[in-house]
Amino acid sequence: MAVVIIGAAARGGAARCRVRAAECATASRVHCVANACYRVAMAVGKLVKDVPADKFVQALAEHFKKSDKIKVPSWAEYCKTAAYKELPPQNADWYYLRAAAIARRVYLRGGSVGGLQKVYGGADRRGVRRNKFALAAKGIIRNILQQLESCEIVQKDETKKGRRVTSKGRRELDTIASKIEVASQPGIAM
Repeated sequence: MAVVIIGAAARGGAARCRVRAAECATASRVHCVANACYRVAMAVGKLVKDVPADKFVQALAEHFKKSDKIKVPSWAEYCKTAAYKELPPQNADWYYLRAAAIARRVYLRGGSVGGLQKVYGGADRRGVRRNKFALAAKGIIRNILQQLESCEIVQKDETKKGRRVTSKGRRELDTIASKIEVASQPGIAM
């Protein structure tokens, strides 16, 4: 670990240190201690939490499609994702996208089939009556979780109800996240 001083109180105080810390894009961590900024140069990889969700889900869906880890069932082109939907999904790769989104969700929070039904549920439009919340289709979510289990990305949680990500799955998802290019925002050190 290398520590580099990039600002000090004698050269403008803490306000100057904050500006210098924001300018330092090569630092993995910037600490302001006693009105002096220290850049800690460490090798820090990107995790799933560090990349935008939409980019990660797209990349993971492409990975699933190329590696044949997730197999689309024969009934997937005819089914709707919920009973309240009027049409099936229009995207041809919707199954891979849903599998990637479920894998990300289990990575971040864990989850069960019933919990994921609530996440992917939505408004049941009932004509002139008020909309009510309705759950997503259980069979699709269960099938995806079973396939993720067979790939050893998730496993059943012994202590709680539901599923959690395995160490192999965490490693694989973090590897995919590290390959995603993230445009840094101005003023934020990445």
